[in-house]
Amino acid sequence: MVTRARDRYVSEWRKRKRMVTRARDRYVSEWRKRKRMIDIGIETDEDCGVQIPAN
Repeated sequence: MVTRARDRYVSEWRKRKRMVTRARDRYVSEWRKRKRMIDIGIETDEDCGVQIPAN
């Protein structure tokens, strides 16, 4: 039961991260500025040293 709930949360985390990354990448490609300029002020999992758990 706990494992299923964890898997569901990790799956949702991956899905949301993918959606945000795609939106940011689309914005970057249309804005024609460096990605680093847009990432200012955005805290990512990697910046915080957090990794999505492997299944």
